[in-house]
Amino acid sequence: AELPAVVTLLSNVLRCAKVCAATRHCAVESLAQVLGSTRRLSETFALYDCDARRPDVLEPALDALGWAAAQDTLQPIALDALVGVARSMSAGIRDAGGGMTPSSPSAAGGGSTQCGPWAISWAERQEERAEARESAAAFNRDPEEWWHQRLAAAKSSAPNGCAGAEAEAEAKQRTAEKAAREIAERGKALDRARVGELLGKHKELLAAYVGLHDFHGIDLVSAFALVLRVASPPGEAQQVDRFCECLGVAWGKANAVDPDTAYVFAFALVMLSTDLHASRTAATHERMTYEQFARNLQNALPKGSLHEHTLRMSYDRVRAGALLDARSGRRDSEDEGISNACARLRRAICRQPAAAAAAAALGGPEAAALHPLAGNLGDLWRALWSAAWAP
Repeated sequence: AELPAVVTLLSNVLRCAKVCAATRHCAVESLAQVLGSTRRLSETFALYDCDARRPDVLEPALDALGWAAAQDTLQPIALDALVGVARSMSAGIRDAGGGMTPSSPSAAGGGSTQCGPWAISWAERQEERAEARESAAAFNRDPEEWWHQRLAAAKSSAPNGCAGAEAEAEAKQRTAEKAAREIAERGKALDRARVGELLGKHKELLAAYVGLHDFHGIDLVSAFALVLRVASPPGEAQQVDRFCECLGVAWGKANAVDPDTAYVFAFALVMLSTDLHASRTAATHERMTYEQFARNLQNALPKGSLHEHTLRMSYDRVRAGALLDARSGRRDSEDEGISNACARLRRAICRQPAAAAAAAALGGPEAAALHPLAGNLGDLWRALWSAAWAP
């Protein structure tokens, strides 16, 4: 369960500009160790990359090593790691047996039945990726049409007898939640400006998208950056107000802050960011100080609603960078990538059942039960070979 989080953490450490060279070398070595044995490589590929319900592990790890190989300081060690992975794959193909060659029927792409279930799983995964690319292209062409197509599909698939305003509202809410998950999962392939435009126009879609994020234990400025990772900030005043209300209420609910207080706080941060970072033609314009910001906000809220440390930290962070800068979400997400990956890793480890950990430590039949693919290396490597030689 923790392997995807480990790979994400190592990849973020590798790409983080603030990490020292020694730590980056350690990250490369760790990635090489994760993929360094034939059995581990095969199990990783089958358990994650071939399963559409789980995140990829092998592909992002190889992407990270490929990026490292293009860096002068990391090139030797990264190339050694990639060569080691290639040798493990070659050894796995040899161990699989069967004397397969590129011209053999099961290696030509049409023999998925001879290659075992993992070739079928890999083909299904590739089909889903192709559908995802088509969906992203349709979104970038016309987000409104993309959204209305999903609403129409949900309406046409509704069972008979479910007519009425209440049933229609529930169906629209479910569609919004599904569409929001798709936007969050495929955000890197979507036009951030068009995502922000679509979310700003549809309140139910914005609420569903914001509801996907976990704001517990983070400050409101970080909540802004988290939501704006795949979306540009809204442009119209009414959309900004709706965005602040939706985000403020969600953040307040997660951190035991009154919804009205959180909404006012979110809007105040936007106004502060505008004052500190917007270009002014008047040379006499004076930027808002912390004392002015705190006094104005405290006058608008009940006494003691927000701690002074919260106000000071928020002011300093907004002063350091525009809150609704179109680039701020992506930049902050890169800077906080390592901490977020650490948090995911910690949660994954906490969810790991104690019995599974004990069985893995014991070895023998109990450990083999945790890795049912151990005896299917032949099928797995035939699937790899078939995928490599498929048209």
